[in-house]
Amino acid sequence: MSLSIDRISGRFYSPNRAGIAQLAEHQLPKLRVAGSSPVSRSNIEPRIIGDFSGFSALLFPEEAVWVTVGTWFVQSVAARFTSPWAPPNSRLTASPRDTRGPFLEEVRMPRQWSVYLSGEIHTGWREEIRSGCRDAGLDILFHSPVTDHEASDLCGAWILGDEEKKFWEDRKGAGINAIRTQTLLRQSDVVVVRFGPKFRQWNAAFEAGVAAALGKPVVTLHDEELDHALKEVDTAALATAREPAQVVRILEYVIRQG
Repeated sequence: MSLSIDRISGRFYSPNRAGIAQLAEHQLPKLRVAGSSPVSRSNIEPRIIGDFSGFSALLFPEEAVWVTVGTWFVQSVAARFTSPWAPPNSRLTASPRDTRGPFLEEVRMPRQWSVYLSGEIHTGWREEIRSGCRDAGLDILFHSPVTDHEASDLCGAWILGDEEKKFWEDRKGAGINAIRTQTLLRQSDVVVVRFGPKFRQWNAAFEAGVAAALGKPVVTLHDEELDHALKEVDTAALATAREPAQVVRILEYVIRQG
């Protein structure tokens, strides 16, 4: 038995005459042929035996062949590889004009930004930025290093044990704190680094350098009197703000204009 398919309708047909090879395969012990020149004696008329778009049975006088599984498999594979691809920040929506399936509609989806607030921990500049962005309706996830000064300094000794020398105590604490800061810096979209007027904040300068090396946009925040001391850091930054409100305005601009 052989099958033919109509490429336009997608339906299966049985042929007008069964070929010699099919007959020989069908009944090897006694071929239904005559003489030394075999002639096919099949008289099965052409008939529709299956519909590619549904589950149909193929019925013949002597046998029944089902194509349910095969049809389902072919349709599933075809649907899998012909579905439209959706780029990031887009979604698939049903088209009221097309009942064949979903179509691609460019729809911008809201994106939550991640901002790392690095630098001095002795003033409330972080909360000023958080509250300003909250009032502006910005969807931002803020991160920061540990802002408890005592915990940041002594976490190594508390967790891993005391050290006789202050150097090794600080070394333990710096390593544990780096687990947090390095992870959050890599996950951030923007890094804001605040330099206060009172202390030499080497850790803030270091994190600014790490962020720049990772290709993160850096915004520095400090008073004008520190311009000279921080000229290299400011050169690597994309913006330098003087007050937290300016940082809020920068974030609002870059997020809202996207």
